[in-house]
Amino acid sequence: MANYDYTEDFTNFELVEHLYLARDAAATDLTVFMTALFAFLVTAYFAGNSLSRMQIGMAVFIYSLFEGITLFSLSTQLETTGVLVSKLAIVPGGDETTRYAFLTLLTVSWVVSIAFLIEIRLKGVKEEFT
Repeated sequence: MANYDYTEDFTNFELVEHLYLARDAAATDLTVFMTALFAFLVTAYFAGNSLSRMQIGMAVFIYSLFEGITLFSLSTQLETTGVLVSKLAIVPGGDETTRYAFLTLLTVSWVVSIAFLIEIRLKGVKEEFT
């Protein structure tokens, strides 16, 4: 089946509505990504030193799977938004560079958060709460 442009028969009002839906879905995906990222960082800081290798492996696997799916969904929503923006002639051709830079930044933060857990596990954190 060839690539079918389902927005071909949309009116401008339908394109704008679809643009708002895609933008809202992207914002929701970003919120979910950031929530999981900071939850992982806090958990790594407080519990990373006391976890076994198996527990760390499972936590990293589940976290990576979750964040990978969220990044894929966010990428799809940003691509849809770019296509709709170019169809509405708001910005000619959309802005692919910004989308790739943004997704690269999120991917790097994901990898750094895993490195943070490994660093906590290797060096340990002294409890200073008394």
